[in-house]
This record gives sequence, structure tokens and C-alpha cells, in this order.
Amino acid sequence: MRDILVIIVTAVLSDNLVLSRSLGVCPFLGSGSNIRRSLRLGLLTTLCMCVSAMIAWPVSSIYLRPNGLSHLETLAFVLIIASVVQLAETLIRHFSAENGGLGTWLPLIASNCAIIGVCTQNAEEGYSFAQSVANAAAGGAGFIIALLIFAGIHERIDGSDIPKPFRGIAISLIAAAIVSLSFMGFAGLAGGIFGS
Repeated sequence: MRDILVIIVTAVLSDNLVLSRSLGVCPFLGSGSNIRRSLRLGLLTTLCMCVSAMIAWPVSSIYLRPNGLSHLETLAFVLIIASVVQLAETLIRHFSAENGGLGTWLPLIASNCAIIGVCTQNAEEGYSFAQSVANAAAGGAGFIIALLIFAGIHERIDGSDIPKPFRGIAISLIAAAIVSLSFMGFAGLAGGIFGS
């Protein structure tokens, strides 16, 4: 249980997918100041991340790695993620007339490197099924936190008088770097709390 708690705290704070590993940056920078849309995007990404991790774990741990086929993991993970996102898109279209405001973002979730990053990390670290799902859920929670923080920053930026050379993507990257630096302060937190 302690291992799972360490994985959760680490994935959310000190090893955040977006802020520490630079995975999933496209939706992070492009989500804008709409907090509700950012939350929906984050929740859908987290759901796809968890389901993909649940399917990828047995494929990797039971079939590919024991048979010496670990070089096919990336291809298998891409196919799994694309299938999961396609299923999510089908369900959203079936149950929601407006796609929940995420119609243009669904293809980006399929190609989101944060999801494949979690599946790859689970395989490389040799996580158990429970650890893999915990890492995916915590990685998704960290992704949501990063999206919401950055949506709030975008809201402030939109209402500010930014010098002309810093407008647009430049100020977004500067803000992302500062937020990333603040999350680096959490490094070692899980080990300090749980003594590992």
C-alpha cells in the first residue's frame, strides 16, 4: 500500500507529466482560459489514461515482455490508446449532442504523449496492475491540476497588458516554466513522507 501512495504523490506533484516530463504539452498550452473545458479535457484524458493502462498492463506483462517482444510495446500501446479514444468518442457522440465541447480535442487525446508516457512508464518500472492503474489515475490527476492552473493563468494573462514581444505563445511558455519550477519544489516529498 505504501508503494501505491508513493506512486500517487509522486505522479501528481513531483513527477507531474506536464510540468516535469513535458508530456501532454499541446493540450496544456492550447486549452485556453476556459476552466470548464479544461476540466472536461482533463477528466476525459484521465479516463482514457486509466483504461489504456488497464489494457496495456496485461498486453505488456503477460504477452509481450515474457515472449521477448518488448520492442513491440510502443506499437501495441498506440493501438490500445487509439482504440480507447475511439470508444470514448463514440460514447460521447451517443450520449451528448455537443461532444461536451471537446470535439476538436478528441484527436489530440488519441495522440497525447502523456497517455503513452504512462503506459511506457508502467512497463519500464515493472509496476503491478494496481500500481499501473494508480500511476495512470494519479498522472491524470496531475494533468488536470496542470490544466486548471494554466487555465487560471491564461485568464489572468488575457486581462493583462503584456508587452508586445511577449504576447501569444511566448508568455504562455514563460508562465509554464514558472509553474514547472514551482512543482520542482515537491521533489523528494513522497520519499520524505513515506520514508522510501
